[in-house]
Amino acid sequence: MKSLLLSTYPNVFNHGKWPDLFSKLRHEIPKPITLLFAAAMSVAPANDAESATPKAKTTLPNLSGQTAYPLRYTPVGSGFQIHNGEETFNRPLYGGNTAFRVDAGDRPEFAFYLPGRGGNVRLGISTENGIGWLQNAPDILSTYEPGSMRYLVDWPELLGADTTLYVEAVPTRDLEALSLKFTLRGSDKPVELIWAYGGADGKKGVRGGDIGTERVPISEWFQLTPERCKNNVFALDANSFSMQAPKATIKGYGPTNSSLRLSDSQLWDDPTSLLKKKGQELDLPVVVGKFSITPNQSEYLLFHYTSNSEKVAGESELQTSDLPEIFRRAETQRQEIQDQVVVDTPDPFLNSAVAALNLGSDAVWDEDQGAVMHGAIAWRRKLLGWRGPYFADALGWHDRARSHLSYWATQQNTDPIPDHISGPDEDSNLARNETSLHSNGALSHSHYDMNLVYIDTLFRHLQWTGDMEFAREVWPVIERHLAWERRLFRRTFEKNGPPLYEGYAAIWASDSLQYHGGGTAHASAYNYWHNLMAAKIGSMLGENVALYEGEAEQIALGMQRYLWMEDEGMYAEFKDVIGEQGVHRSPALWSFYQVVDSDLGSREQHKMMTQFVDSKLPHLPVQGPDVPDDDDYYVLSTSNWMPYTYSTNNVIFGENLHTALAYWQAGRPEEAFRITKGSILLSMFMGICPGNVGSMTLLDVYRRESQRDFADGAGTFSRALIEGLFGIRPNLLDKQITIAPGFPSKWQYAKLEHPDVSLSFSREGSVESYRITSKFEGPLSLSLQPNTVSKITEARVNGNQVSPQMSADETVRLDIELLPQAPIEVTLVVEALDQSSISGEVPKWKPDLETKSFAGLGAAKQIPSDSELEMISLNGYFNAKLEDIFKPNSYRSPRPPYVSLSMPSQGIGGWAGTYKQTANIDASGLRLEAEKNGGILKFANGFEFKTPSSTDSDNVIFTSQWDNYPKELSLPLHGKAKRILLLMAGSTNQMQSRFENGQVIVRYQDGSSETLPLQNPENWWPIDQDYFIDDYQFSRQLPIPPRLDLKTGKLRILDIESFKGQGGKIDGGAATVLDLALDPTKELATLKIVASANEVIIGLLAATLER
Repeated sequence: MKSLLLSTYPNVFNHGKWPDLFSKLRHEIPKPITLLFAAAMSVAPANDAESATPKAKTTLPNLSGQTAYPLRYTPVGSGFQIHNGEETFNRPLYGGNTAFRVDAGDRPEFAFYLPGRGGNVRLGISTENGIGWLQNAPDILSTYEPGSMRYLVDWPELLGADTTLYVEAVPTRDLEALSLKFTLRGSDKPVELIWAYGGADGKKGVRGGDIGTERVPISEWFQLTPERCKNNVFALDANSFSMQAPKATIKGYGPTNSSLRLSDSQLWDDPTSLLKKKGQELDLPVVVGKFSITPNQSEYLLFHYTSNSEKVAGESELQTSDLPEIFRRAETQRQEIQDQVVVDTPDPFLNSAVAALNLGSDAVWDEDQGAVMHGAIAWRRKLLGWRGPYFADALGWHDRARSHLSYWATQQNTDPIPDHISGPDEDSNLARNETSLHSNGALSHSHYDMNLVYIDTLFRHLQWTGDMEFAREVWPVIERHLAWERRLFRRTFEKNGPPLYEGYAAIWASDSLQYHGGGTAHASAYNYWHNLMAAKIGSMLGENVALYEGEAEQIALGMQRYLWMEDEGMYAEFKDVIGEQGVHRSPALWSFYQVVDSDLGSREQHKMMTQFVDSKLPHLPVQGPDVPDDDDYYVLSTSNWMPYTYSTNNVIFGENLHTALAYWQAGRPEEAFRITKGSILLSMFMGICPGNVGSMTLLDVYRRESQRDFADGAGTFSRALIEGLFGIRPNLLDKQITIAPGFPSKWQYAKLEHPDVSLSFSREGSVESYRITSKFEGPLSLSLQPNTVSKITEARVNGNQVSPQMSADETVRLDIELLPQAPIEVTLVVEALDQSSISGEVPKWKPDLETKSFAGLGAAKQIPSDSELEMISLNGYFNAKLEDIFKPNSYRSPRPPYVSLSMPSQGIGGWAGTYKQTANIDASGLRLEAEKNGGILKFANGFEFKTPSSTDSDNVIFTSQWDNYPKELSLPLHGKAKRILLLMAGSTNQMQSRFENGQVIVRYQDGSSETLPLQNPENWWPIDQDYFIDDYQFSRQLPIPPRLDLKTGKLRILDIESFKGQGGKIDGGAATVLDLALDPTKELATLKIVASANEVIIGLLAATLER
């Protein structure tokens, strides 16, 4: 089959014009700029999600004007092309739907993963002019044609000026094998191709050799080293070999003119010596082969794997003559997967991205297990979450969706319902409650609530298929699930009040996402829609559904009453259920997209919510050399919460695509496409892996680019593409389908070929034309809703004039009967919708580099020498030693009497991998400095504080919502002062970010007062670390409070601009100096320290009045 690589240059393959093509392309495509963070990752050992999370070796801030990355890959047809790329083993190629894969790269060298490293294949050429490995050739044009790699190799020194070697690599689906095809063009004489294979040590790595997960870059991790060849035993034949390793057997087949020999792996990098060395008694062997390639003819190599315990059908009959047919069949099968869904749009990046999406989605399907894997590489295991299974229905693989859903339905817990909710688990330091979690209704055997996304996928599958037989089969699963959710996660805040639902690790952002019993927007939205759908399906099955109808109504009421922020036009993140029941008003992306996706709230509210995201959540520009600049493409961080903990503030491919889907659903197509385009550019064209349906992206500060072909991204991209951009939203339960295209206004055409529907769109002036063909069984009622149209002045269906309708939400629509395989032609004369009228006057979020002011941050860096300072004695009020703040098992109550994820009992860490975390708090330097001055801390800038120097003495007043300490504590003041300086230390965490953690209140004798709110991250800093600050994810453009390092007693006066990127853990911990301006004309009465947020400790070490 002719490569789509050459689609721009038709008939080149047949007409022998390769040298001209190569010369043209290699000058058109810029050489890649080395990426600063490409594959530069390290990782701690990990066995499951709760293990220490990986991070970039060097955490560098994203600063305004310094976030540019180059475009590495260029779209050509459906492929991703690079000229002289430098990465190796960066693009996985998948065979069948198993864990077997081949890691290829920008240069023609290959590594097998079986699973476990299965050896490397190198390719080279030998001519009268010399010998060399192909990866060292001076000109290599590489194309990832989704599912395969294509290379045009030009090496004038060895091949001559007009000769090009074309190498095609495609894994096979019938055999777990790599098939290679070689074609020589532009030469009048044969060329000898050399190859070498070895190094199958079976090592699996931390996460299967994925990017951003191993201790070294994958270009190093997969590179053959001699020790990897130990215990590899070869048997050679004339043109084939067999290699047996401890866990696998690899067989190789070449042309009939091949010759093979064993050689020493220590000569791997030197092809000349490798070919000369020979012998049968090598300790660290590799096999080396060579054969002749005749000009304008093709030769083939095949390497295939079997485990030592299995036999591949047909293996014994495999002959050299079979190799061309094996390659042809592998290429045909690859093309079928690539063409599962095909789009043709004015955007070449999107066209290529969809082809890669098909292959990336197929890669996370495991045929033997009949289920969607968590990832194609890292986390390739049958884990129920997250949104990965969405791809199956969205891309038309409905049989896969049903298989996946059916399997997990059998895993549901059907034990008798417990008669009580047990307390939190002691072995997780009270951070989890797995005992009650794994009870009747639970589907997953993990420490997550993966039920929610499973049920969501199930209902969407039923909408795609209308399969009431399956609905009846899984109805008990649905009922048990909803009862489980009500029993474990339903929260009420007043007697007989409406509910919210707690999120118990129920979404992608789950690690360190702990709501301490609170009711959340995202889990409530899920449960709202699920109860609505249960009511609908149950009614169709003849069931009593009053419970589900009522619950949906009550959830909507609870969301509006407790979480809707009228002043912000957005739902809050969550509401505390214990303590002061505070509302956390800094919602993350999931509190936006999940609410919209669940159709909770009005369309007007949804548009208001998009405006909140526009203006309040960090937008990271996607830009750099050769990156398209025809629009302002960007991605968003999932939140602005601080300090960083994994999964609560990241820049994630899947999160951005789900956000884009919600923008389309809310009627914001232009913005939706900007997010989508930014996401695919960043993950698929700018990263080290071409066409990567990934997870973490280049712009994520703490992880940078990590993981390839992750299921969650495949699921969200599939839905954003099909339901968002093309607007295909089936509801076969009601025999209906809505098509609400959300094309950018500048597009003049778009086409979609989908297993269920074909859609062709064109625009010429004010005339829009649609051609729609249904492939569903049976007639459907079609509602056509052009997303960018405000008014239809004329409408014709198959030439007949029809009248457009106006929906209750003022959406313009056409109602049409759609019959199977009967194309309809729709012509509309329209008035375009003014997109600016949707976004209104709300400004887009952008880095604000102007330093602002905030209460408590006005402490002078230099106290005037003539200031009169009076240090307040806190003796008699101290109630703890600072070093005991994270004492094990200290904070046991109050805790919510529910199944919740909460702060561990030591007061630091999270429910996932950090429930045993602690911090070294060492105030020895503080005490030593005080001892030098008779119990007084004196600093060069004029600060003075009184504090105990004895190690036996308590030295802090702690307040907290934990019952270890009082919630507030007051002490007397006297006289008058113009301000008070406060030396404070305590805890805070990501769940209390952008939220008031406590207060310092000074009351006057006349009853009036001054209040200093203690807010994370503005002026309330954690004792164990400095905030990491940059201009995007971790933006905080405020003065930095003076920080006193407890272990050294040194005071740090920090500048915001120079401090960016410098935050992190502090050995021994640090205290903070804050100030509160006072009215110097009023008599002072009391100083009160208040802890208002759950989970935190507010501590006062010293206070000094400036008279």
